[in-house]
Amino acid sequence: MIDTAPSRRRFLVLGGALGATALLAWQIQGRMPRAALPGAHQPLAFRPWQFLTLVQACTVALDDPIAGLGTAKDLDAYFAGAGADQAADLAMALGVLEFAPAGLFQPRRFSRLTVPEADAVLAAWERSGLGVRRQIAKALRDAARFTWFAREETWSQLSYEGPWLEAAQ
Repeated sequence: MIDTAPSRRRFLVLGGALGATALLAWQIQGRMPRAALPGAHQPLAFRPWQFLTLVQACTVALDDPIAGLGTAKDLDAYFAGAGADQAADLAMALGVLEFAPAGLFQPRRFSRLTVPEADAVLAAWERSGLGVRRQIAKALRDAARFTWFAREETWSQLSYEGPWLEAAQ
C-alpha cells in the first residue's frame, strides 16, 4: 500500500473550509445575546451590542462604571435626536472596535474585556499607525469626557464655578 500525501489543492481547500467554519463559529458566538443591558436601558440610536461597546469605552475614558453608563445613555439620546446624521458613522466605529479590538486574528470582543484590558486596547489604538484607529479612540474618549463634564454636578471636580454671565448677576 502506497501512502501519498494530499495534493496541494486538497490541502488548500480543506484548510480554507476549516478556516471559514472557524470564522463563522466565532462570529455566531460573538453575536449571541448577553445578559440584560446595564440599567435595563433600551438604546435609542444604537443596537444593544453597539451600546455595550459605547458603555465600555465611556467607562474606560472616565475610569468609573457609573459615569460610563450615564455618559453612554446621554450619548445614545443625543445620537437618537440632534446627532442622528452622525449616528451611522459612530455605529460603524463601534462595530470596528467591538469585533477587532486587538486585530482580526485575535477573536475578542471589546465589550467583554475587563476595564484594564479595554483601557490597554484604547491606549494602543491611540498610538496606532492606522489613522482610523487613532480617530476612533480619540473620538470616543473625547465624546465621553465632554459629555460627562458638561453636567453641572461635575463642574466642582474641575474647579469650575459656572458660566461668568450667571456669576456677574
